[in-house]
Amino acid sequence: MTLKPTVSLRPCDADQCAEEGLFRAPKEPHNLNDFYYFCKPHARAYNEQWDFFSNMTADEIQKYQKSSRTWHRPTWMSGASPTREGAANPDIHDPAGLFRAAGFGAFYAQDLRKKAPKSLYSRKTIANLRILGLDETATMNDIKECYKKLVKTYHPDKTGSDRKSEEKFKIITAAYQDILKQIRKDGTTS
Repeated sequence: MTLKPTVSLRPCDADQCAEEGLFRAPKEPHNLNDFYYFCKPHARAYNEQWDFFSNMTADEIQKYQKSSRTWHRPTWMSGASPTREGAANPDIHDPAGLFRAAGFGAFYAQDLRKKAPKSLYSRKTIANLRILGLDETATMNDIKECYKKLVKTYHPDKTGSDRKSEEKFKIITAAYQDILKQIRKDGTTS
């Protein structure tokens, strides 16, 4: 006596469909391991209306897409791990200073960041600040005060018909206007 294996046919999950459900389709975007089983025509129709991002905001979609570049796995900056063996260990004998270079550990990278602070302003704005006699540490109040003093000194009403003062006044005014434009554009106010 031989037994025939019984094949259990899974019916299509579409309403009132008697065909076999051979094609899987996920039920929900947040649970991709729970499936409907459809026949080919119903699977095609279901796939056409499927929208994985339907209940997500634009920010959530962007975050998901960015995370998908690394298959939704955590990542680290290369060479910046403070726990990597020897990278930031001051006990290592390193007479040439090879492991203190940028990228060989957070311990030394912090020292490098302290030495070279980033400016809040663009190069063009820094050049305009120098025209006013200021550096990149100047705040908006410093800029305004300096501009007022320079205008009082070089204004044509104050200097009369002195061509050099008039040119200097134009340069100062143009530099101040450029600084204001750049600050409005970048949103940089200190």
